[in-house]
Amino acid sequence: MKSMKTKICFLTVAATVAVTTVLTPQPARADFWDFIFGPEEQSPPPKPAKKPVKKPAKQPVKMPEAQGYPDDYDPRYDDPYYDQYEREGEGYDETEPAPQPQLGKELTAVEEFRRQPKADMAMYITRPTWTDKDEEDFGKFVAQLGRAIQAKKCNTVKKCMKSEEANMFASDDPPGVILYSDCADFPYFLRAYFAYHRGLPMEFVDDITLNKAPYSSEANREGDLVNARLDNSPYGNRVESRGGSTLVKGPGYERNFLEYLEAILDTVSTRTLRVGPLSPKYDLSDFYPVKLDRDGIRQGTVVHSTGHAYVVFDVDKKGTVHMIDAHPDGSVSKKEIKAATLDRSRPDHGLGFFRFRPLTVTGAKKSADGALYGGKISATTDAELFKAGKWSVEQWFGPGSSIAPGTQVDPTAWKDGFKKQNFFDYLAGSLRQSGTTVSPDEEVADQMQSLCTEFQQRVEDVDVALTKKHNLNLKPHPATLPQNIYSATQPWEDTSTPSRDGRMKAAVEDIIKVAVSKYREAKKGVKGVKFEGSSEDYVKALRKRLTDIDKSCKIAYTNSVGKKVSLSFQQVISRLNRLSFDPYHCAEKRWGASGKELESCKDTDKGHAWYKAQLPMRNTVGKLTAAERLIIRSDRPITLEMLADASLIDQPEESPVNLGTVRAPIMDLDKNFSSPKFLELLK
Repeated sequence: MKSMKTKICFLTVAATVAVTTVLTPQPARADFWDFIFGPEEQSPPPKPAKKPVKKPAKQPVKMPEAQGYPDDYDPRYDDPYYDQYEREGEGYDETEPAPQPQLGKELTAVEEFRRQPKADMAMYITRPTWTDKDEEDFGKFVAQLGRAIQAKKCNTVKKCMKSEEANMFASDDPPGVILYSDCADFPYFLRAYFAYHRGLPMEFVDDITLNKAPYSSEANREGDLVNARLDNSPYGNRVESRGGSTLVKGPGYERNFLEYLEAILDTVSTRTLRVGPLSPKYDLSDFYPVKLDRDGIRQGTVVHSTGHAYVVFDVDKKGTVHMIDAHPDGSVSKKEIKAATLDRSRPDHGLGFFRFRPLTVTGAKKSADGALYGGKISATTDAELFKAGKWSVEQWFGPGSSIAPGTQVDPTAWKDGFKKQNFFDYLAGSLRQSGTTVSPDEEVADQMQSLCTEFQQRVEDVDVALTKKHNLNLKPHPATLPQNIYSATQPWEDTSTPSRDGRMKAAVEDIIKVAVSKYREAKKGVKGVKFEGSSEDYVKALRKRLTDIDKSCKIAYTNSVGKKVSLSFQQVISRLNRLSFDPYHCAEKRWGASGKELESCKDTDKGHAWYKAQLPMRNTVGKLTAAERLIIRSDRPITLEMLADASLIDQPEESPVNLGTVRAPIMDLDKNFSSPKFLELLK
């Protein structure tokens, strides 16, 4: 692990990450899922679980015929992913060198960063300890950056860090310096940058190993250990050592900040964050778990969801958590905490809210110019943080949990943590400022506005694949899809959107769940939630909110002939299972066009075979199953033949391959709000 590695970060350009794993049992189908997907007579019942077979008989999957597909190009098939997949039973190549740019081609964001001349940015430590004031100032630094991203003043790490409006230290950096970060590294990038400018110590985890057994949950995934990797470890990972110290032995040995960032890029990944708080050697981790209050969750708090990381820049008075994140192409975006952005899982996976451990230099000598040399860097321990009331595992084991570091717990205890109240409802109530009252329809409107923002950000993500830098729609479509469509090599990593698209579909379902739960809270008299009126009045209020969002939310993409195509909020929702995540498809397919809108499509997907074959993949909602496995998963690169094989669709949890579902979810908020079943759920 200490050598350079292949980066792994589930796409949020891509991203970031949709939820199906929860701490409490899912509602029965008759109670909720009938309502989400429509009554049984409108859709086929779920197929009975099948036992995987080694040589299944290949049967064609019946899919509706697409309309209006042109045949403009005769593609030449080749495979850009050749030799870049992780084969079954093999680990990632930990010694693979950083990818080298191809001469004559426009550089990617990471290539531009790596190839720049190393400016004079020596890292000096002049202050031995991260104090509470430093943590407060770090939060202010993150907040300023977050506000600029939220206001769309900048949209890449490079641009934001050059902007004095976004970055309080911009004027102190050498002229022309280029900065870069991607998803998992983003919290470390911000922390290291702040430490560099404030003369504070910095180091990070440099070695982890996979847990062969759980430490705070049930041992029920033994079968997954056979081919488990650090990025999908069924029982999480544990820290073995720390490195990356900025404390050096003497003058002249100072680390260059740009080289330090490269070390972070080559060492840190979401594997580093996949560490449970009750695992051995947790004192060595870079973070500690926090309480679900405004002290634990504030500016600078790190959020880890499956395969992605965010940084909190604001918690508003209503209790909404606002975050920023970065992506492999160097872009940045703004998100909010909800079920579709924060996966809930067993404590061993380390998903949730964390803060960086404060670091202290001891035994150092101060030079004439005030720099510290020699000695060592120590991180605040779990015991010290627990004693100070900062270390807490209540986000897994329930409100007020007093479990101490290193405690052996009942392996099923985490499942009871939020049985009495939904985790996200509790979180919002805990973070809501005293005296603040919200209406349920206002909460739903906020969720819809957040989804609108996701749609608008997706416009930029899709454009990346279609820019002159890539022009992927005009290049031959690969002969296979990556084995893991959520995390792959370039250019798929920068330009595909399976995680984002899955998260958006999950967000539609979350909106309906929130609409029900918040109304019930209001009727129960939960503090801070209030609605005057009947359930019928509430439905009217929701539909009015939806109409308002539909008018204000502007989404427009550029088609293959350079013309803008405008879509409404509800139009995009209705197309969600038609939006292609495949970066080799034209803009029209990426936005689910049909009929005349699709006629301008220009790509090399001959006969539009890939687009049609990927429909089962597009029908999936979210990214994880209830058993914490990828919904779409494969043990080899995915071919057209595999996608046409009905025995690889709608497969049970234990199957190593599942390429989607035939059943398409109903994506229609107005229809759901107007449903008699919705009224039933409100009562």
